[in-house]
Amino acid sequence: MPNYSALDVATVTPSTVLAKYVNSYTDNPSLPRVSRYIAQEQIGSSLANTAHISFTSRNAEWIFSQMQGTVLPCNAADNECAVTNRITGPNAICPGQQATFGIQNIPPGISVQWSISPAGTVTPLNGTTGSTFTIFAPFSSSGAVIILQAQLSNCSPPITLAVPINNGYVDTQLDLQGAQKVCPYTTAVVRVEGVNVSPPYYWTETRYRNGTPILTGSFTTQIPEYAVSVDEETVEVSVTAASVCTGTNVTASTRTITPYIDPNGGFYCDPTTFRIAPNPADAYVEISTRPTNTPAPTPPAGHANPHAFKAQLHDGNGKVVGTAETQVGLTRLTTATLPAGLYHLVIQRGSKVVRRNIRIQH
Repeated sequence: MPNYSALDVATVTPSTVLAKYVNSYTDNPSLPRVSRYIAQEQIGSSLANTAHISFTSRNAEWIFSQMQGTVLPCNAADNECAVTNRITGPNAICPGQQATFGIQNIPPGISVQWSISPAGTVTPLNGTTGSTFTIFAPFSSSGAVIILQAQLSNCSPPITLAVPINNGYVDTQLDLQGAQKVCPYTTAVVRVEGVNVSPPYYWTETRYRNGTPILTGSFTTQIPEYAVSVDEETVEVSVTAASVCTGTNVTASTRTITPYIDPNGGFYCDPTTFRIAPNPADAYVEISTRPTNTPAPTPPAGHANPHAFKAQLHDGNGKVVGTAETQVGLTRLTTATLPAGLYHLVIQRGSKVVRRNIRIQH
């Protein structure tokens, strides 16, 4: 039910509490908290307070503005500016060109004062006040990162935006699809994070065996990512794209992907909590939640069994060609009679499902 602070009314006194609270109030620590606390400022030594969220008059103003379909003006005391307003415009500027920036959600009658840091890096073209701000970046500013600041007359602190001045570059990030390491016979995705570049993206993939290149290929994508099929070899992926400033390709970014190989000579790779070996498999593939080949102990009564799981092996058409189940964290799937090729292993432990690619070689 509504309390005093939820209605944002004047501070109560012990006498008003006595009159309004059905069960009165008390400072007896043996009684429930609901009888000992009020959602209001501290009152004397007998009425305590605890953390709560107040429904203030400002909240009521916002609800009323939503009902009317209007924008609630910023309130400097509430520091709302960073939430409701932001600078719009290009995320980078070409050297020797100009760019225009603006502010979203400016309430009527609010003025804007613009500034730049470091000062003198670029030249304002239409003054430093108003809802838009146009600047010119000279060639001498190439490589700099400027900080735009927009100070609204009813808000504090100012809104800021970092903008690089660059002819364009690409950087790459490696997405392991939720895994913690690159496993043989899995897929890793290389993504481009670029500034002032546009598609298409030109990729070169080189595979190495014992440090010697054995295969090189070139690919083109319209999206800024490339899926790499990883086996036992190291893969080097480089990418470039055309600069929107000069029209020529920027310096390529290179990412090296090295799969984890079991130092004991096998192909064990466990990016989460399952050990799957050997891979490639011949007569069998073993799945385990244990660091060794010893069965897990039986959990105490009433406790969940973390070593209980089911496994299914699917061929390339999705057909189930093998199943196994264990309560001790260790089981095998027979693969001796299956044709050589790439298979898909699905492991279910409780609500968790893990998928792996398994290669069978005879």
